[in-house]
Amino acid sequence: MLFELGILGLAYYGSKNLPEDHALNQGLRGASDVLKKNVKQLFSLPAPPQGHGVQPPQALVVRDADESTLPSYAEMSLVSCAAFALKGTVPVLLPVGVLAYVYAMMPYMRDVERSLVQEKRVDVDGLFMAADILTLLTGHYATAGLSLFLIHSGKLAVARARDDSQKMVSHLFKNLPREAWLLRDGAEIAVPVDSLQAGDLIVLHSGGMVPVDGTIVEGIAGINQQDLTGEAILAEKGAGDAVFANTLVVSGRILVKVERSGQETTAYQIAASLFQSINHKSQLQLKGETWANSLTTPMLVSALVLLPILGPTSTAVFINSHIGVRIRVLAPMGTLNHISMASRKGILVKDGRALERFETIDTVLFDKTGTLTHEDLSLVRIIPSAGQDPAEVLRDAAMAEQKLQHPIAKAILRQAHSQGIELPEIDDSAYAIGYGIQVQHGERLIQVGSARYMNEIGASLPEELLAAYQNAQDCGENFIFVACNGQVSGGMVLKSTLRTEMSAVLQGLREHGVRHIAIVSGDQEAATRELAQSLGIDSYYHGVLPERKADIVRELQQQGHRVCFVGDGINDSMALKQADVSISLSGASHIAQDMAEVILMHGQLEGINDLYRISRALSRNLERSLQLSIAPGVLNLLGAFVFKYSIMTSLLINGSFAFLGAANALRADETELGLSRPAGAEDSQDAN
Repeated sequence: MLFELGILGLAYYGSKNLPEDHALNQGLRGASDVLKKNVKQLFSLPAPPQGHGVQPPQALVVRDADESTLPSYAEMSLVSCAAFALKGTVPVLLPVGVLAYVYAMMPYMRDVERSLVQEKRVDVDGLFMAADILTLLTGHYATAGLSLFLIHSGKLAVARARDDSQKMVSHLFKNLPREAWLLRDGAEIAVPVDSLQAGDLIVLHSGGMVPVDGTIVEGIAGINQQDLTGEAILAEKGAGDAVFANTLVVSGRILVKVERSGQETTAYQIAASLFQSINHKSQLQLKGETWANSLTTPMLVSALVLLPILGPTSTAVFINSHIGVRIRVLAPMGTLNHISMASRKGILVKDGRALERFETIDTVLFDKTGTLTHEDLSLVRIIPSAGQDPAEVLRDAAMAEQKLQHPIAKAILRQAHSQGIELPEIDDSAYAIGYGIQVQHGERLIQVGSARYMNEIGASLPEELLAAYQNAQDCGENFIFVACNGQVSGGMVLKSTLRTEMSAVLQGLREHGVRHIAIVSGDQEAATRELAQSLGIDSYYHGVLPERKADIVRELQQQGHRVCFVGDGINDSMALKQADVSISLSGASHIAQDMAEVILMHGQLEGINDLYRISRALSRNLERSLQLSIAPGVLNLLGAFVFKYSIMTSLLINGSFAFLGAANALRADETELGLSRPAGAEDSQDAN
């Protein structure tokens, strides 16, 4: 008994006087690393590839205090188990086992003392330490070492799962260049990326990585955005299009105006969100830990009562039936795996609990503009004045708008190009921009703009165009007038383009059990009703002010619904915050992306159906984890009271179910879930 108490006393002394950064601990970790390196060289194992470029900001990397030392503790606890098991054959191994056990016990004692002294409570670690002390005091040294190994290896498994997820995020930074080509006085100058500021102009060449978020000012390029959005299809971009850090210029040369750099870039914000989600506990884990912690003190008291009745061995087996260690290992492993799976599909999950909750959603609310529809407009009607040619109206409008980049101009120019209309070059000095635009071409003065602009230039509006204009206003459509030499020649109706994937998205939601789908819009009723009817959506809310959107979500929740809100604008931010699950899109306003728990990085709503499948898979996975956590507890209770298991048997039962639980946590993949792969993804991976 004195020998065992001496071991525990030595471990406690080490926990108080040998902190993590002590030279002895560092030396042991270094020796372990050297040993593993020599083993790899002996068997010619290739070293893992090292990344290049900028490393992820350390501010994002979250590690537990003892996380870097967990491998050493797990290894030493295993060494102690082996040394104690062989001490009868090789007596010299006894002191080796003692020292290894003492070293592996130190962090455990630190954790238990922190809970008892600072937090004034007995936690799961304290309960299992009691079992380990009983095991050691009964002379089962090897079993005590194995018990420590199971504790440390469980923590190590979670730490490595988190580390793997963090490495997945870190690839967003690994290829970022350290320098960029700044355009200054017509010359390209190499400068550090960190020195770039908003408004700077940088030149990007074929094969170069985009180091900032910005807008193309000049040139055309094919850009690979797969690391950022998951989309393997090459994006063709030109003047006026946005580019993002950590995307690759595959072909072309572009001049980019810097808008955001460093920690303000989309890539950094995505990484920050993912690091945040990696460290969230799942709902099951939170419930399981609450349940486990509530049982800890009663179980410890029961163990003290049972000790003189059952004896130390069965009492230790009784303590080993506790669920605490297993649930805090298996639940986070499963959640991290499914968050990683979602990210590979271009779905950024900022809070793992939202991924759990999404399966239970029964009501989905869509913002209209920018969410159900694209920001791009399409020209749907040309209404000429009496005696005017629609093609000539279109030509005049396109001629006036050809050097502009706003949505109306782009829609008019697309229509003109589709009809093969050739446009003459207009000198920049001939442009005049106000509430509308006017250009001079020969003897013709072309003016394009709103009804207000027409009134300002003194052009009278024909009655038929006024009626069409009023109808467009009622339907939430855009209407512009075209005038030639002061006479209105016609008008144009433009409307938002409906997302092509909406039918499939809505069908998928209904198949997944969503009972109520609605549109929430600030537009007038006619436009909102027409869109709802065309999509077969259950209901709609029109003329809704920003604060009212959150009220609608709250009212539905009070009726017992679990609500998901999908939006992209600043005016959606309060509704996104109120919803049970909030979803936004890449390219949405920054405040919407900050408020949303899930961001669809493809910028397409079809990711919602993949999100549901992953959510359902996670729910089932966590249920299996709970079952695999409870089962060994039941068996150990039977072992303590009926079958009189040895402590080693109870530990082997726990270890076996822990292995099954870990395999379950990591088992789901895209094929099993029926997740679609982005077009071109296979080819892209093969190419790499």
